[in-house]
Amino acid sequence: MANRTVQARLKDLKAQGLSYAKLARELGVSRSLVSRWASGERTPSKRARRSIYGRWRRIDKRLRNPGARVDLSGYFRRIWFENNAISTPLNYRNVPLYDFPPSAAVVITIRFTATVSDVGGIEQLETTINETVAPEGDISSIVQTRFEEYVSKAATSFRQLLKVRREAVILRWLK
Repeated sequence: MANRTVQARLKDLKAQGLSYAKLARELGVSRSLVSRWASGERTPSKRARRSIYGRWRRIDKRLRNPGARVDLSGYFRRIWFENNAISTPLNYRNVPLYDFPPSAAVVITIRFTATVSDVGGIEQLETTINETVAPEGDISSIVQTRFEEYVSKAATSFRQLLKVRREAVILRWLK
């Protein structure tokens, strides 16, 4: 499993213009060893895998094909609303930019659970928001804007919003 992940990460790094020779220099290994990792002939050490993953996290990403799905939840805070305030910004790490064809139908799905209070007591409401994303779209801004719209709508209802917990933020290329 780790070998396939390494192969995919190395393929992405190469597509972004990083040569195996340059990566090998950074890791202190030979270029041919990096090529063997990429082909699946050899498995890199734990230290080398960490370096590859770290380097991969810092590049822009691409959705490879229809049906692709990327879970971006790890880039966002767990609690989005508490003590009558939004935890801004909702993301605590920079969300990578994803490249995909302009004709692709790509959607960001935002799921969260809201704890609300009304005359009947306290209840949990699960909410899902789907938003179309353009190739140059800033995902964290889209999530922030849509959530702020949700909170402003909730403020006009008869229920009091107590807490909102993020469940998932997923980028999907629809088939």
